[in-house]
Amino acid sequence: MFTCDFSKRGSRSLTQFLYDSLKNEILEGRIKPHQKIPSKRELSEHLGVSVITVQNAYLQLIDEGWIYSVEKKGYFAEETGSFPKNPAPADPPKTKGTTNFISDSGTLPPFSQSAHTELIADFTSNSTQAQAFPFATWTKVNKTVLAQYTTSILDRQDFRGTFFLRQQICQYLKNFRGMDVNPDQVVIGAGTESLYSMVIKFFGQEKIYGMENPGYKKLSLIFSTSGCRCIPLSMDENGLDIQNLQNTSVEIVHVTPSHHFPTGRVMSVKRRNELLEWAERSGGYILEDDYDSEFRFLGQPLQALYSADKNGRTFYMNTFSKTLSPSFRISFMIIPSPLLNSFINKMGFYSCTVGSFEQYTLAQFMKEGHFERHIRRMKNYYKNLRNSLIYALEHNDQGKNITILEEHAGLHFLMQVKSEKTEKELQKELLEKGIKLALLKDYDLTASKIDQTEPSPNATFVINYSGVEKEKILEIVRIMTACF
Repeated sequence: MFTCDFSKRGSRSLTQFLYDSLKNEILEGRIKPHQKIPSKRELSEHLGVSVITVQNAYLQLIDEGWIYSVEKKGYFAEETGSFPKNPAPADPPKTKGTTNFISDSGTLPPFSQSAHTELIADFTSNSTQAQAFPFATWTKVNKTVLAQYTTSILDRQDFRGTFFLRQQICQYLKNFRGMDVNPDQVVIGAGTESLYSMVIKFFGQEKIYGMENPGYKKLSLIFSTSGCRCIPLSMDENGLDIQNLQNTSVEIVHVTPSHHFPTGRVMSVKRRNELLEWAERSGGYILEDDYDSEFRFLGQPLQALYSADKNGRTFYMNTFSKTLSPSFRISFMIIPSPLLNSFINKMGFYSCTVGSFEQYTLAQFMKEGHFERHIRRMKNYYKNLRNSLIYALEHNDQGKNITILEEHAGLHFLMQVKSEKTEKELQKELLEKGIKLALLKDYDLTASKIDQTEPSPNATFVINYSGVEKEKILEIVRIMTACF
């Protein structure tokens, strides 16, 4: 009979350790497809744990498609397909000098990482831990799609994407965000970059764009390389400075009102109303980026600007990169109703940048309720990960010199550090020890060169924690505080 050593569970709960152990047995092939596994009572007696512990582990395994139950017969291992087992990383390319690149977080790193530096933690990446993704369920949905939608997958798709996925997105937005959206308004794209490029082509290069500063540097590069003028706009504790916006010639403004990147601030209701009034009065438009609204850990999700806009001047943007994985490259935007016919007429000759099979798989995944269950699991997962990291940072010998700034939302927060070293010295030393961090200053859209010698009584780092391994938190914090 299957067994596991609970003395090795570390900080994991009994249920989580049992779930991980059974999933690993199935992945490694020690439990074969359709092989019967012990009943809840049999396993609880064998392992010396409660029936509730086994039941909760089994329910999670069933939800994710690792096992299935047959009435009056018991539980059986699901046929999961094959998964790669820790493939060896490819040898890094040999390069001379340094390479300037844009990271997943959109910042331009002021220094390059040595090819020989093995990262213990990368707080600039939006990566997702592999064990957090429902591979077994996704495999089952793949098979369903191939069996049920063979003809549809091969058909030519609308430039906005498959109707099936657009329909599921509308249902999800209604359930989760209270948004009333028609599938005709939804446009699917391979990442938000492709969608912003469509917006630029739709409005034309002569339009002047505005962005919150500090902000997402990759987006400012998209605007500038497309031949558009992009103006950085200042912020205060309530969000975008409307007075600053009104004093510029900006016609289209990009904002992240639910959780600003990178400061984490939430735009106040008064400021939201002022922004909508600006759009109506000036004839301008708003690009609302709702990139991680699913991960609000206190209270209900905030109302989207799109829903509050009664004049149809707000484009709504969102992505599956945060909820599923950045590698999926599936994002979507909602076109304001008054502009829909014009957008279709002008942009309809384009082809959708996301493959049909991926769209149908995601749509079926959402239709069967897996996506919402996955969101609930990931919300708990990230909340626990965030809490563990913040607790470790605040409760150590250097805790008095560390201040955490956050809004109980999203997958990043700010960490202020009191140190006699400069910000750049801290950043460089941490990288040499395998901890990659971005400074808040790295996201300043107006900074052409950051002072390398400026004292840092309050060095502020942006902590993207989604890809951090929970088991490494204590080691990570030990290294970080030693540098501080």
